[in-house]
Amino acid sequence: ALIGLPIIALILWIFLSVSHAWVWAWLSVTVISLALTYLAPSLILPLFNKFTPLEDGELNKAIQAMAKKCEFPLTEISVMDGSKRSAKANAFFTGFGKRKKIALYDTLVENRRPRNWWRFSLMKLVTSKRSTSFSASCSPSSKLPSSFSF
Repeated sequence: ALIGLPIIALILWIFLSVSHAWVWAWLSVTVISLALTYLAPSLILPLFNKFTPLEDGELNKAIQAMAKKCEFPLTEISVMDGSKRSAKANAFFTGFGKRKKIALYDTLVENRRPRNWWRFSLMKLVTSKRSTSFSASCSPSSKLPSSFSF
């Protein structure tokens, strides 16, 4: 309601008072969407979830290595308190540009389901980097820890 109502009010105002309203409404929604995508990782998501940096270790190093190999600029790898809402292991990517963040649910880190995580992360990295085509240069290398291989 805090975000949605002002957006709806803006769109209604545009359609009631501006010529070529559909263009201005589209432009307004696009700008707001981009701004929210940029601000969500640092301002909105922490309001509802607790994020802690992933501790240095095998998993962190493997994720950093894969992101570097895929030329995926990564600013943060966090563990989110997803267990308070779900028992499922999950992870997500958020942000764009140079402010990309990976958030792993605490259930994923605690249950150590690396095979599922690698499949998820490869799909996300390849999709974000190269649309839907797969690149061999963006696959997990044989040098990754054996506990994180397919």
